[in-house]
Amino acid sequence: MGATAVVSCVALGAAGYAPGLGTLAAALFVLGLAYGSWDVAMNVQGSAVDRRAGREWMPRYHACWSLGSIAGAAAGSLAARGGLGVGPHLALAAAASLVVTYAGLGWYLDERADAPGTPSDGERGRPRLARGLLLIGALTCCATIAEGAAGDWLALYLDTERGQSQASAALGFTVFAAAMTGGRFLGTAVVARLGRAGAVRAGGLLGVAGVAGTVLPAWTPLAYAGALLWGLGICLVFPAAVSAAGDTARPAEAIAVVTSIGYGSILVGPPLIGAVADVAGLGRALLLLAVLAAAVAALAPALRVRRSPP
Repeated sequence: MGATAVVSCVALGAAGYAPGLGTLAAALFVLGLAYGSWDVAMNVQGSAVDRRAGREWMPRYHACWSLGSIAGAAAGSLAARGGLGVGPHLALAAAASLVVTYAGLGWYLDERADAPGTPSDGERGRPRLARGLLLIGALTCCATIAEGAAGDWLALYLDTERGQSQASAALGFTVFAAAMTGGRFLGTAVVARLGRAGAVRAGGLLGVAGVAGTVLPAWTPLAYAGALLWGLGICLVFPAAVSAAGDTARPAEAIAVVTSIGYGSILVGPPLIGAVADVAGLGRALLLLAVLAAAVAALAPALRVRRSPP
């Protein structure tokens, strides 16, 4: 985390002062590369802390990620209103992130102590790891497509298909994002009560109801209620998938695979929704997400994976 945080923050600061498109593209590529590794390292550390504590705190970590996104958006709005340029704003954000990261690193655990003790242990875990990751990866793909589609298409749907003002349409996504954040903060208690697989199964069914409630009713206020259920249904899936990957024989390797699938799905899924929308309309395209949420509920038992014994 220390190394990737430095590279990420330097690249972010450089992006704000890029003199041309080529330099900007290079800075953003380095930022994405380093931040992707930083993200994996954070999740590996979080998984190790959870295992040692015997608690499922991963949803809370991801809730803080959601809060950071909201705080970053608010800071950007304030910077723009105050006339602060993009370069100084990104440089200040990078410096603040680096200070906070290094202030916290002193309390981190050495998660390598949780690794299998001998090469033979890891080899025994590899077939089970591959089978488990196939299902966890499929579940993660379904959930992150549904999550990413809300970010890219929900406000546009309320604007163009429901005739809402841009402010009212943006409120729909705000409801979704708030539900994601609040649901993740409550996720530890939900998982403790229902179990990881049970919580995700319930979330998948809630996601089906949320997507359908957003698209099908003619009364627009129900669409906002649907967005609320949509966010609550999807919010625990990615943290639960990361936790399940951390319970396998090779936690760092498995978490890297799951997070790569997750972010890759966010990249690929929304354009696919757009392609379907060109043919069938945006409302019908979004209904495909209800099918993906149902698949999440069906695949939830894959999250019962546990670390192979040495």
